[in-house]
Amino acid sequence: MKHYIIVLLVTFSQFTLAQSMPDTIQAEQQIIATANAFSKAYINADYNALANIYTEDAKIFPNNANIINGPDAIKERWVIKNGSKILHHKIMAEEITVLGDTAYDYGYFEGITKNADGTEVNWRGKYVAVWKKIGDEWKMYLDIWNRIAE
Repeated sequence: MKHYIIVLLVTFSQFTLAQSMPDTIQAEQQIIATANAFSKAYINADYNALANIYTEDAKIFPNNANIINGPDAIKERWVIKNGSKILHHKIMAEEITVLGDTAYDYGYFEGITKNADGTEVNWRGKYVAVWKKIGDEWKMYLDIWNRIAE
């Protein structure tokens, strides 16, 4: 009887893991797709789309700045005002961990900015993001980053 219960528990736990694995993979794919949409919105200066990637109660932690709260303030933080343009932006997740309706990831980002005078600046950095599942979408709740010195 004891062996029967153990076999039953092992079988049940494998079934449970098999069911949750596709959900985790789907969540990871959605998070990567949303990160790619973030880069596209930043390059296209689509600040409404960019701000919509965050939750309503989101907080961002820019390098050398105070914490910024809420969609309007976050949108304003991303607006480029000095005549520069983002030519390239890419987010490269090193690891994504999904824990139910919350996830976190970390990795690197890179970009190229064309300044108003025509010069181009390459930059890169590292980040950590916490995500929340809102309805069927994964949105950023906490976003912290800083540049890596060249």
